[in-house]
Amino acid sequence: MLSETSEIQANPLCTWKELGGKIIVLQTNINPPVTHELNSTGSFIWSKLQTRIKFIDLLEEMTNEFEVSKTEARSDLIEILSTFEKKDLLCLKN
Repeated sequence: MLSETSEIQANPLCTWKELGGKIIVLQTNINPPVTHELNSTGSFIWSKLQTRIKFIDLLEEMTNEFEVSKTEARSDLIEILSTFEKKDLLCLKN
C-alpha cells in the first residue's frame, strides 16, 4: 500500500521512450505486451521514477513543477501512482 514514506520506482521490466513530449511505456512483463501513453503529468512522474524516490520527495517535485497546492498535488499523485500500481508499472517499498 502506498504511503508518504513509501519508496517508489518504475518497474524495471518496462521499457519506455519519450516521443513528442509524452512518454510511451511498453509493459513487456505480460503477454501480450501492453503499451501505455502517458499525459504530461504522468510523463513527469514516470521520468522521476527511473530511480527510487520517496513519495514525499516526489510530491515536493510535483508542487514545484506544476505550481499546484500540496493538497491537489498529493491527490493527483496518489491517483496516478495507484493506477501505475494496479497496472504493475511500479515497485513499492514501505
